[in-house]
Amino acid sequence: MPGTKQDRLDAIAAAAIPVLFGSEFTALDSDLSANLRVRIWEAVRGGAGRPLKACMEVLMTVFCKGHAVDPVQFLDYRKMISFARLAKLDRQSQQDLDSIWNRYQNGGWNPDVCFGPASNVWRILISLHWRWPSPFQLADPSGHVWNLPLQPVDKAAFGHRLRSDLRQRELVKAVGHQRIGLRLQPRADMQGVDPGVNFEQTRKLASFVTDYERGVLQASVSGAINSKERQARHGTCGVASPFCPFGQTCADLQVEETRRHRWWECPAWEHLRPDWFRNLRATLDEQPACFVQCAIAVVNYNRPCIDKVQKVFLEIQLAVSAVDNWAAPDDVPPPQPPPAPPPAPFRRIRGKQTVQHVPSHDPDPLRHPADCVTFEGDQLSCSRCGRNEPDRMQLLSGNFGKVAAMPTWEVFTFVL
Repeated sequence: MPGTKQDRLDAIAAAAIPVLFGSEFTALDSDLSANLRVRIWEAVRGGAGRPLKACMEVLMTVFCKGHAVDPVQFLDYRKMISFARLAKLDRQSQQDLDSIWNRYQNGGWNPDVCFGPASNVWRILISLHWRWPSPFQLADPSGHVWNLPLQPVDKAAFGHRLRSDLRQRELVKAVGHQRIGLRLQPRADMQGVDPGVNFEQTRKLASFVTDYERGVLQASVSGAINSKERQARHGTCGVASPFCPFGQTCADLQVEETRRHRWWECPAWEHLRPDWFRNLRATLDEQPACFVQCAIAVVNYNRPCIDKVQKVFLEIQLAVSAVDNWAAPDDVPPPQPPPAPPPAPFRRIRGKQTVQHVPSHDPDPLRHPADCVTFEGDQLSCSRCGRNEPDRMQLLSGNFGKVAAMPTWEVFTFVL
């Protein structure tokens, strides 16, 4: 898809995600929604490319409107909103809902083995740590009770609270042992996001950088940066050594290049670290891994502005990419320029139509150069060899029957 990442996100929110409408009343398999989430982000990136190592929960909560483009959050959001509207239906529907809730309270209904609007909402409430105190009341973790049907003044606040809790739930999944779909392992680089993330501070820098730098920033915040230690551990990019190749000191000491080493310790990038950044190294052991490795600001973050920390990460990563791209071994040939485009099949010269001979069918492609073959009126001639073919002008009138009978070296291409 053309355009920037934001353009693609808008297109997905307008055209791709709406196909899931109606699924709020069914139980969509979690594997399908998780796989769809990965495919959507690949489309946002502009293609699958290399295996995605980013934390999808961070990408879909920090840098996206999850309730609009993330199928996992979108489905749960629509199910809750639809349930809030369900309370406004006819009296029979309200009586059915009241009966289902009473059966659950008496142990006669197990929502885990049922599939329907009420069962879907019950599972979502459990994942969000909400309560269902009465058939037409919902209570969020803060203790606020939402009466159903929602009043017009409460709709915006209810939606905001629901989206916030959905984002928090996804972040907790990144560090928990129950990550949906794909059966992924907990991420050690996201430890510390459990209390919550300051979304405004964490994505602030993304609004002041170029599109390319924004992609690098998203990769660093979501944990997609490939260090040498990570590449050697996973056996990717042909890297077999986990040791830092930047700087003689790291090479002599055989220091593993982890993300912490790259951002905070490697002497090769010391000139990119301001004094205030260097002073933070004394307290790294006290900081959560999400800050040390990914520069994510958690709730109640009181250190230097996180966008300044991300800026240092960004400059270091750009420097690393420049070294990786241009410092190639001596035995690797330099990149070759792209091949020249083929010549144009025709062009106009002083009002005359120039016709290029088909070179692939001519035993002597230099016999009739394009600049030498012209036609005027009913005459087709070559100024180099003197050939004159007035009867071949029938080709111009749409009569292509003679082409098959013509010798291959006489075939010409006409573009009108």
